[in-house]
Amino acid sequence: MLPDEYELMYKYAFGRIKEINKNDIKNSLDILISILYEHYDRRVIILIDEYDRIINNLYGNNSLLYDEAINLLTVNVMKI
Repeated sequence: MLPDEYELMYKYAFGRIKEINKNDIKNSLDILISILYEHYDRRVIILIDEYDRIINNLYGNNSLLYDEAINLLTVNVMKI
């Protein structure tokens, strides 16, 4: 694991969520896939259930973060 990947996982694991920035979030799935690949020595698939729940809540609350969340999901989660 690269030092920046380790640092991000440390932030998640030990509750340092406030230190996580947008770039960390954008890279988090790729890092998780990389870590799982190293551990299992085979390609992995991550299934995300209810990923749209947050989006629906943001939309329902007329949140200013709705467009940003849609972009983040489009770029990172819906790559396939």
